[in-house]
Amino acid sequence: MKTLSPRARLYLLTLPVLFVVDALWMGFGMGDFYAQQLANLVQLDPSGEMMPHFPSLFAVYALLAMGYSMYVYPAARKEKTVHGQFKHGIVYGLLISGVFNFSNHAFLHGRWPAALVAVDICWGVVAAGLITVTVLYIAKRFKIA
Repeated sequence: MKTLSPRARLYLLTLPVLFVVDALWMGFGMGDFYAQQLANLVQLDPSGEMMPHFPSLFAVYALLAMGYSMYVYPAARKEKTVHGQFKHGIVYGLLISGVFNFSNHAFLHGRWPAALVAVDICWGVVAAGLITVTVLYIAKRFKIA
């Protein structure tokens, strides 16, 4: 992995961290909340679990990881504290989650509930902060980037 640039290494490290953080969130009961809120928009399996379109889900993770590696990490790495790094992540989370949720609420009004907007933006902010701090910690600890 040393032949890759530090940015590329951070990008590749971000992908599994994104997946794990998202899986933990959906696995600890929030998957039911999302399935209930979006039952009229998403495909559910017979047990009521959401069935994502995996190529699209991977594209989302790939684009998010690109944003982290190109915009969040370069600024966050200059911070001397975890709190400073976390702040860069939460701003990114607010921007991404806010645009996504308010766009959906604007165009799918009545089918993209306000409760979902609030919960998903809050989660997006916290998740982005956690992802930023986690990836930068792992990268520093294991001298990945």
